[in-house]
Amino acid sequence: MVSLFLIENDLDFAVCLTRIFEAEGFDVRWSETIEKAIPDIEESSPVAAVVDLHDGTSQELSHLSRLTDLEDKFPILVTAHYQTPDIACKALGIGATCLLYTSDAAD
Repeated sequence: MVSLFLIENDLDFAVCLTRIFEAEGFDVRWSETIEKAIPDIEESSPVAAVVDLHDGTSQELSHLSRLTDLEDKFPILVTAHYQTPDIACKALGIGATCLLYTSDAAD
């Protein structure tokens, strides 16, 4: 089975996404934060990661940078809901492969 790593702090949403990805044949592993996920990602070598930027702090962006620097390269899809355009662009600059961005104005 192909592994996908999901980083999402909303448990209900994480469960929903996990079910969707599992129905598509992925073995999904989940963590609340990038920092907590890094050791598991290093062990599991996923084919991709879906990362929700919760707060867009410099510390969270630093952890995202560590993710992109891992030896086993894989696509990183970042969701940056309710972040500023600046934070969303920084995520891409760090090395996120794809970005899903919505601002609170879109609600």
